[in-house]
Amino acid sequence: MITVEQVVRHQDYQAISVHPDTTVAESARIMTDNQWDMVVVCSDTGQVAGVVSWQDIMRAITEISGDISSLKVSQLLTVDPITCSVEDDVHDVLHVMAQHHFHHMPVVKNGHLAGMVRQSDILVTLLEESDMDKRAALIANLKYL
Repeated sequence: MITVEQVVRHQDYQAISVHPDTTVAESARIMTDNQWDMVVVCSDTGQVAGVVSWQDIMRAITEISGDISSLKVSQLLTVDPITCSVEDDVHDVLHVMAQHHFHHMPVVKNGHLAGMVRQSDILVTLLEESDMDKRAALIANLKYL
């Protein structure tokens, strides 16, 4: 079994988090600069409070009249987001990500942000760890992601 921890420890980037008081404009800039679909919102103690995604921002634009750039992310965040643990099997995580159309998923350990995992990181790890027959099957199934 390949765990999320095995994927995360080889990454050359860190998870992105913001404070609940961060503005929507600043969060959007952080997402754009880092090419992420979402940011994790963490409390002062590092506990994961939720996530704010591009979809959350787009929903706010359509539902709230006026400028949303100065809103705090705490007003838009998705509480109790779908996350994974460092101990989770990457096959299960990849399945959840495909099911929910996620490209990124927060990795949580003891309620705190431990990292972020991308679909592409999992796929690369699976390809590197598999033999030629398994690689062919994995590549054949990429069209479903």
